[in-house]
Amino acid sequence: MTETAEILRVNVHTVGLWSVLGLSGELDVAGIATLNRRVDEACGARTPPRLVIDMTSVTFMDSCGLGGLVRSWKRVGGLQGRFVLVGLQPRVARVLDITGMRRAFEIYDSLDDFTGS
Repeated sequence: MTETAEILRVNVHTVGLWSVLGLSGELDVAGIATLNRRVDEACGARTPPRLVIDMTSVTFMDSCGLGGLVRSWKRVGGLQGRFVLVGLQPRVARVLDITGMRRAFEIYDSLDDFTGS
């Protein structure tokens, strides 16, 4: 049996005042608990939270993964924080386009593009 940590890995670091969650692997039902836990930790570390989700290494995202992003976005917004996505791969971006959620998120091409703005 594969454990969730092997399917979705989350590397947490900071850039200035921002918590950066670098996701790698598949963002689907198996990885939601890991994402939720890391987002909750980041939200508890700083008020208001400033959270970047770096999706450069996400190879797959389904509707459950999208639901996890929406939950995270709402959690951060509910604390008057700011939530940013960076590094969307074409397959992941397509899910956001199909569902119309691309308009909801603040998105940058890369972490460098975001931190440079």
